[in-house]
Amino acid sequence: MTICCQCQKEYHAGCLKERGICDFEVSEDNWFCCNDCCIIHNQLTKMICKKYFPYLNNPTTRQDVHWCILSGEDRSLENRSLLSKAAAIFREAFHPIPGSCVDIVPAMLFGKSDKDHDFFGTYCAIVMIGSKVISAGMLRVFGTDIAELSLVATTKLSRRQGYFRSLFSLVEVLLTKLKVKKLILPANENVNSMWVEKFGFSVMAGSELNRYVSEIPITLFQGVLMLEKSFQISSNAITYKYTISSSIITN
Repeated sequence: MTICCQCQKEYHAGCLKERGICDFEVSEDNWFCCNDCCIIHNQLTKMICKKYFPYLNNPTTRQDVHWCILSGEDRSLENRSLLSKAAAIFREAFHPIPGSCVDIVPAMLFGKSDKDHDFFGTYCAIVMIGSKVISAGMLRVFGTDIAELSLVATTKLSRRQGYFRSLFSLVEVLLTKLKVKKLILPANENVNSMWVEKFGFSVMAGSELNRYVSEIPITLFQGVLMLEKSFQISSNAITYKYTISSSIITN
């Protein structure tokens, strides 16, 4: 069995080649099941540590607000430094899991896997003011079918100022640019209504969640619901976002 490096679904590579479904060469370290997964991987890789200023020409917002994508697989000093700052925000917002001997935050941020957890392919989207990380979200893109936003957090002093909403809007634009159809996230009962009422999510059906769990390593937390939001991949659905985000990603 061969696992796609992007969507993380398992395939029998020999069968795919025989049926002419996949033209990519299978290698141990870098194999993609389809052209879409290859494009997504290449685009996200190009974005790592590159700063984007989506509000540069908007006089009503701070001109030094920018965002970027980080990855635990990137060994550059800048990437590692920013990941450490993001980790501090997550630790400030979330308490350790009772009885767990694993510090799950760095395991997620750096895409580590073991017998109990599989966080391979995790990226971290951050919003910054100058050199300070203000808001962060852990993101995985499982091909064009689905992406997950497993953890989000904003520094205490910067909450209720619209920074997370900006981060979420930027993630939405990125995913629609990558032609991802659906975003899911785990949410406890204290914040379910916020995601539903303010961000347009709904509770995912148990049967659908079970189907995804059987195919890909979705991040699950005990005692929380899984929410979902579908994207309409059309220019009309996201025109208003592109008017403020022309520099969100490279073409």
